[in-house]
Amino acid sequence: MTDDINENLYDCDLEVTSRIMAHAPWEESPEIIPVEIKLVTSDDTVIGQVSGDIVSTFRVDPADLFEICDADSAGLSWACEALFPHGSNQLHQELNPNDEVVLRFLFIYRAAFLPFITAEHRMIFLHLVADRVIDGEGVVITGHDTFDLTPAQLAELGYYRIAGSDFVFCFASHTNAFSKAFDLHDGGIVVDLPPAAAEDFAAMWKEICNG
Repeated sequence: MTDDINENLYDCDLEVTSRIMAHAPWEESPEIIPVEIKLVTSDDTVIGQVSGDIVSTFRVDPADLFEICDADSAGLSWACEALFPHGSNQLHQELNPNDEVVLRFLFIYRAAFLPFITAEHRMIFLHLVADRVIDGEGVVITGHDTFDLTPAQLAELGYYRIAGSDFVFCFASHTNAFSKAFDLHDGGIVVDLPPAAAEDFAAMWKEICNG
C-alpha cells in the first residue's frame, strides 16, 4: 500500500513585474521605479501580491529627494520623511547608528494574500523581497500592519518600528535569525491550493485596488 499523495501541493516563488527594471540596470533607471511583486504557485496561480515603489536615492540630489517623493504620492512622501531628514539622502541617524550605505529604498504600500497564506508564508515572502528585490545596499519600508504580522514576527525578520510613525523598516543586507533558519533549511513556500484560488485572488486584488 502506497501513501496518498496530495496533488494540490504547490511550490511558490516570487514574480517581480516592472517594465523599467526589466530593461535597465540600477545606474540607468529612473529615480522612482514602480514594482508589483507576486506570490505565484508552480502552476502560475497568483495567491498573493504587493505593490511598491523603489526609490534610487543615489540618483537623486539630496535637496530634491523629498520633493520627488511628494510629487509621486502622499504615501511615498510619508515613507521618505520617516527615513530621511529633509535635504538629505542619508537615513536619520537614530535609524542607522552604524552608518550603513543606503542607495535605494523599497516602499511597499499595498499587500494582499489569500486566507490560507500563513504568517510564516508572509514572513518568508518578506524575507525574499528584501533578499532579491532591493538588492543589497538598501532598505524596505512598509506599514506596521501591512502584512498582518505581530511585532515579534517583524522583529524576527529584522524590521524595526520607526518612532512617531506607522512604519517599520529593515536593512536588506542584514542577516537575522530568520534568514539563517531559512538558508539552513533551503526552505520555501508550499501551499495546499484550494479550488478557485485564482479567481478568489483576482476578485480580492480588484477590490483592494478599487477600495
